[in-house]
Amino acid sequence: NFERATRIPTRGELFGDFQLIRPNYGLRPESSNNYNLGIRLAKEFSNNRNYALDINGFLRRQEDLIRLQPLNNEGLARFINEDEVDSEGLEVAATGEILTGLTLRGGYTLQSVSIAASELAADESFIGTQVPNTPQSFVSAGIGKVSIGKVSRAGIPFLLVSLAVLALVTLFPKLSLFLPELFTD
Repeated sequence: NFERATRIPTRGELFGDFQLIRPNYGLRPESSNNYNLGIRLAKEFSNNRNYALDINGFLRRQEDLIRLQPLNNEGLARFINEDEVDSEGLEVAATGEILTGLTLRGGYTLQSVSIAASELAADESFIGTQVPNTPQSFVSAGIGKVSIGKVSRAGIPFLLVSLAVLALVTLFPKLSLFLPELFTD
């Protein structure tokens, strides 16, 4: 599978937080060419238990990767574009129904994310090094006896309350600003 993806900078990446993260108005959208190849092995046993193993490899060439760069030892930082970044990795995931309706899930991802080209480097010493603050491995696990539909229905009241609060603070900004104003005077 192949995909071409583009991600525009978020408001926080462009404008910072006016405290520790400085703005970068010249931040460019990042784009990537992604190649994925995988295989799924699945088996249903006579007792209606389902088991699956997924193995996926990926290659990604990112242009203008957006990442946070420290500016000094006092905690100041800003988002920058890294010219070209290469990512490659392997993902393994397993799922199994150990009891009727009780499913175990687990996964592991190993990746290498390295700088392929950078206009920021004064010399070539950064080329081929890992992108700072990017994890090289991930582990995930889950257990569940509830369908996704049941979980989704249970979350609807929380979503509605969140949307109502969002509407209120959007229409009446003073609602969200009164608390900080208590401490600024």
